[in-house]
Amino acid sequence: MKSICYYGFLLLGILFIPLFIDAETGDFSTRLVDLPYSQDFDGTIPPAMPGDWLAINNSQITGCFVGTTSYAYYSAPNSVLLSNASDLNSTLMLILPQISDEVNIAHTKLRFMARSNLSGQRMELGFVNTPTEPESFVVFQNIEGISDTWTEVNLRFQNYHGTNRYLAIRHPVSGYNRQLFIDDIVWEDAEVHDLGVISIYGNPTPSITVQSSYQIMIRNYG
Repeated sequence: MKSICYYGFLLLGILFIPLFIDAETGDFSTRLVDLPYSQDFDGTIPPAMPGDWLAINNSQITGCFVGTTSYAYYSAPNSVLLSNASDLNSTLMLILPQISDEVNIAHTKLRFMARSNLSGQRMELGFVNTPTEPESFVVFQNIEGISDTWTEVNLRFQNYHGTNRYLAIRHPVSGYNRQLFIDDIVWEDAEVHDLGVISIYGNPTPSITVQSSYQIMIRNYG
């Protein structure tokens, strides 16, 4: 089993790039190898982000913010906040850890809790080529109707045919004083079938002339 060491550095004052160094080969990697992956943002002191996440905020205006917060959360004590005060030209984005080439993104799903300070808001979910190129962001799906109460968002990637390995969440900056909160992210393999039989209980030797009853346990994979 290979040894992996963790390092990181600050780039341009706005990006924390996590680096994993293979102790045997010396190769650098920022890859998330295994699913499921989860993040609840509760292991940091706001506004710091978890070390494997990138927060991008290119605005100089006070009130434009990307980072963790304890102001609102689904699971205490933190969530992550993307907030636009009054800069419609800003880039406000979260970039998840790079996912390994070994993972077929089209066979995965993402779920998380989301809310806004105003009902009916939108967030953009897509992919970037590298974390240092937020301008390479391509929308995969717009998440519409984010309300002012916590609601679970579920997304499947069966229609993703791209090659980029960095999933990103972007604030659309479509208006002033718009806040988007995100918490309890889970990225996991998607089952081929939504429903699966776990077990069957009943008469193991039924007769065609006698009615038999069976109990079937079914799991809903969603």
